[in-house]
Amino acid sequence: MINKLIEVLNTHETMIFDELDATIEMLTGSIFIAVIAGFFIGMTLNNLVKVNAVMRLIILPLRIVMFVLGGYPVIVVAILMTPFIRREVGTIIGIEAAQPILMVWGAFYFATHLYRAFNNTADGENAAIKVVKSLRILVIGMISASAVLGMIGMGGLGGVLLNYGFFRDDYNFALLIAVIYAVMILVVEFATVILLTIFRPVRTAKVVEQQAETIRRTEKTEKERQQKVQKITPEPQPQSPVQKTMDFDSLIRRG
Repeated sequence: MINKLIEVLNTHETMIFDELDATIEMLTGSIFIAVIAGFFIGMTLNNLVKVNAVMRLIILPLRIVMFVLGGYPVIVVAILMTPFIRREVGTIIGIEAAQPILMVWGAFYFATHLYRAFNNTADGENAAIKVVKSLRILVIGMISASAVLGMIGMGGLGGVLLNYGFFRDDYNFALLIAVIYAVMILVVEFATVILLTIFRPVRTAKVVEQQAETIRRTEKTEKERQQKVQKITPEPQPQSPVQKTMDFDSLIRRG
């Protein structure tokens, strides 16, 4: 199998590397814009929703738009943006048409995941960890989206996968393109592990500090409670010998 993949690569080497360059070019600019725009949208809405109930009601339509566009498959966004792409770009073919679609879809996709990550306070993760995990989801989603757009004529590896792998029924060619996409995903996963390793000690130290502070507060509260109980509860007074004698006489009489 490996020999067949190497043979396919040698046969179509120029075309595959040209389309790989086109895919990387398509993704690089799109991811850059999507990260900036998505971070602004997600964090702005996340901060505004915490102001008060009136503000949450005002920005509700914006949150709905973010969740809807961020949850749509990229093919739906491509269809909705086709008139705009044709008018502004002049064509719906090639990476020039694919990049605006990826930018818009990626921005709302990233904003949606950031918003949900920062609203989830139960996981105890710091901001850096949340951003890195959201970035991983974004980049993997953008790679998949570029393949989909390529298969509808917008260039990149997805286009050659459709034309040479599926239309010509060349399974080895299709498998080679799948391996290239898998390598791209592995690179993203490796980079994510490195970033999480860098930021996780900060998170661990912060969590330990928070736990120690919680223990200190609990001990202080318990100590204050015991002191209040001691002040409220009167100490028992010792009985005098006369009281003891009277009590003993009363018991005899009752008997």
